Amino acid sequence: MRSLALAVLVAVFAVPLSAFDTNAQRGDRIGVITNREVNEVVCGYLTTELRRLGFEAFRTSETIDDLAERNESEADYYVELVAGGTDNYSWGGVDIGGDGAGVGIDVGTTFASARIQLYDGRTLELIDTFEVRKKTTAVGPSAIGIGGRHVGLWIAVPFVRYMRERSAIRAVAREAAQQIAEAQAR
Repeated sequence: MRSLALAVLVAVFAVPLSAFDTNAQRGDRIGVITNREVNEVVCGYLTTELRRLGFEAFRTSETIDDLAERNESEADYYVELVAGGTDNYSWGGVDIGGDGAGVGIDVGTTFASARIQLYDGRTLELIDTFEVRKKTTAVGPSAIGIGGRHVGLWIAVPFVRYMRERSAIRAVAREAAQQIAEAQAR
């Protein structure tokens, strides 16, 4: 019983102590400024992609001006998404039907873009600005239909367009994170 208590006591102290990163270096902490005026989804994906590259990335709602007033930095670098957006286009489609059911299939393209600024965390000086653009094209269902000879019902399937948009946004975030890592390494 004593050995079990000792093992639990060691685990209680050893596990939290192992969470400390003794190899942290300048440049490991990157704050992603979440701005209400731009797409928050891009900020979320950007934070995820930076973490995937090994950075300690976190989101903050403070602006660069707020950080300058506070004169205290939590990060080595700050990233601000200045502009970003998506556009969806459908290039055409076809409806295929049979007895009592049908499906609409279309070809669509989504363009996603972002303008990102990288700031030094200590001085809040602008280091670099990145323009990232990505395009995804996919074929997928756009509507589902049911009915008979005299009456029919077609229902739009918007999730395909939504998934195409998310794919383009993730590609933009991945490219932006790569460019931030390259700029940070210089």
